[in-house]
Amino acid sequence: MLVELNVRDRQAFDVWRLDLRSGGLTLDTQNPGDAAGWVIDETLAPSLLTAFDAPRWPAESLPPAGACYRALRRLPGRDFASQVR
Repeated sequence: MLVELNVRDRQAFDVWRLDLRSGGLTLDTQNPGDAAGWVIDETLAPSLLTAFDAPRWPAESLPPAGACYRALRRLPGRDFASQVR
């Protein structure tokens, strides 16, 4: 099971793997510092993040290892809420 917790940094929620049998946690994906939320795909991998870039909310894809993030879409803050309704 994947969960978002701010164990490593109280200001940033990372994605952690929770072993339901043992209760153990393993860091899966570290928040780069601006992630506001994650989208988990059918393989239980974080495949998209929503990052806060005031006053805009860009949806960004997770990069392959060692690559940079790239913005997929940028929305003004007030439009973000209407997009998710």
